[in-house]
Amino acid sequence: MTDPANTKSDCYGHSDRKIMELSQKIRGLVLSPFLTLLTWGHIRPNHVSLISLILGWCACVFLFISLPAALTILFFHVIFDGLDGPLARFQKKESNAGSFVDTLVDQIVIASLAIALMHKGTLGIIPGGIYIFLYTGVITFSMVRNAMKIPYLWIIRPRFLVYFWLIFEFTLLPGSLNIVVWICNIILTVNCQDGFRHLKKGIQ
Repeated sequence: MTDPANTKSDCYGHSDRKIMELSQKIRGLVLSPFLTLLTWGHIRPNHVSLISLILGWCACVFLFISLPAALTILFFHVIFDGLDGPLARFQKKESNAGSFVDTLVDQIVIASLAIALMHKGTLGIIPGGIYIFLYTGVITFSMVRNAMKIPYLWIIRPRFLVYFWLIFEFTLLPGSLNIVVWICNIILTVNCQDGFRHLKKGIQ
């Protein structure tokens, strides 16, 4: 069972936490030379999170300038988003505060990109607005449940699916992003309902 002490200030459920921890260990081993270089350069996990945030915002801006550039920048956002955890482990600086910052950066980029896509007309206002609302709700419920030591058994965060699907949206299947986001909204609705139900029980 997950150690309750390690469930605060993050958004992972019991099952996907195991996957995340395994992924971080693998990334830590593979990227060890690069993590050593970052440490030598006095780069800290929060610095990486900040770079990830800036890249995410830049991707939003470049949606209106150059789609290939936007997708490339978004790719590097994802890369840096996956570095702060392994770097924190490598530097033995893991903390609930760092996990909170990482989660906050993820949510800011998720919402910013959805708003940019809606403004561009690529994503409908209704599915996009619901997506932002539900995604924020799921993450909030997850963090509160972890703080209350009643974590989700599982939680699906479909942001990478949306990011990946942009390739198809802007090349082979224009207009398909709305369908993908509606599917994500169904999944997020299930997670939201489960989160609310268990929180209500936990508060009683």
